[in-house]
Amino acid sequence: MRLKRLRRAWAKGARPAAAVIVDRARDAWHDCRLGIWTAGLIPIETLVEVWEGCHDYAPTSFRAFRAFMQSVPVEPDRDVFVDVGCGKGRVLVMAAQFPFRRVIGVEVSPTLAAAAAANVARVRRRCDDVTVWTGHASDFSFPGDASVVYFFNPFHGVELEQVLDRLRQSIEAAPRRVSIVFNNPVHLVTQLHRHHWLSERARFAFEHDCVIYEGGQ
Repeated sequence: MRLKRLRRAWAKGARPAAAVIVDRARDAWHDCRLGIWTAGLIPIETLVEVWEGCHDYAPTSFRAFRAFMQSVPVEPDRDVFVDVGCGKGRVLVMAAQFPFRRVIGVEVSPTLAAAAAANVARVRRRCDDVTVWTGHASDFSFPGDASVVYFFNPFHGVELEQVLDRLRQSIEAAPRRVSIVFNNPVHLVTQLHRHHWLSERARFAFEHDCVIYEGGQ
């Protein structure tokens, strides 16, 4: 675990810092149990040549993701999950344990995308249709049936704005309600005034704040 992440948690108090340490230990145990490796923090500049606006790789904790999903309704064999910035695939592995019809990862780094596909292939899952799309998320076309979209603060600025616009356009082209789970929305909140189509539905506090928005109709 990078010390700067622990220092950031410690700034909130001893209890949050202890929770981060416990979560890291649990995450390592779950990785080992599943036969995957998704831990670590990797600087984005070591992964891709064009990285302006993109953030370092860091995985979502197992505990936090499961808590988020308790507030997201999933209709078996109908809903489609998209992880924007899927990294090594930890969230894909967890999402595939739910009865989604499809699970899609979007990842700018070919190295991380390959790791995600390999990790998904190692685990038993309820959803068999799991794919990883490689490229800048601003070039990704959200499918018309995407109904749960997950972000763990993968980028900011123009990239984030373009991705949100693409998601809104997808919803307008194929009207539906979409749950947008945003872990650590520190950059999103500065752009919310441009996105009145997003309404807050739930809020959590783990290592970072997490907000579940609802978009569409």
